[in-house]
Amino acid sequence: MNKIKKSDIFKAVVKDFDVCNDHPEVLKLLIEHRSQIAHNKIQRNLFKSLINDYVKLAKKLEDNLEYVTHLSETDHLTKAYNRLKFNEVIKMEVIRSKRYKTDLSIIMFDIDFFKKINDRYGHDIGDLVLVEISKLVKELIREVDIFCRWGGEEFMILLPNTSLEFAVFVAERIRKSIYNLDIKNIEKVSCSFGVVSFNFEEDLDVFIKRVDDKLYTAKNNGRNRVEHEINKR
Repeated sequence: MNKIKKSDIFKAVVKDFDVCNDHPEVLKLLIEHRSQIAHNKIQRNLFKSLINDYVKLAKKLEDNLEYVTHLSETDHLTKAYNRLKFNEVIKMEVIRSKRYKTDLSIIMFDIDFFKKINDRYGHDIGDLVLVEISKLVKELIREVDIFCRWGGEEFMILLPNTSLEFAVFVAERIRKSIYNLDIKNIEKVSCSFGVVSFNFEEDLDVFIKRVDDKLYTAKNNGRNRVEHEINKR
């Protein structure tokens, strides 16, 4: 048997099976080599497939997590934030306001005589009023502002980096826009508003209590109005 040359092995591996006629050892090496190439290729393809499946699964899990998170922090009817999410955000904003001495204001409002709307037109129309008012408010506030359905017909708007004067301006603008809103030809809908600005020394509960008091004052003073504190800063 002729001596196997390295050049023969190379030719057999990369190009020509004919050289193997006189060299069965070369043929064996060739088969083993190409088998290994095929095996490696299958492994690479399998690995790529697994990576692609993993990426798709991770994206699906991420989307599902975002959806579940959205559901957990959003009011199902109005699509505003719910009270749980609002409490989470306002705690962080109070901390930020205290640390950096930045303005922080809050608006609280509710729909005047909402029970009468439900009694006269039915709860479906009552729900429609809540939805339409919520849509309007979202159009009138900034992206950084946090709009929440506080409960029933009560709503909150948290305005970071916002002075009391500007918050009052926003509340008046919303009040007038709601009063001019045409909702399925029902009678005029009005809202009462309370507005306060955060005092750096107070805690969160006091902050919420003060805006609630101002809303109560607005309702006692005739409704469809904005009540606010005198800025002491």
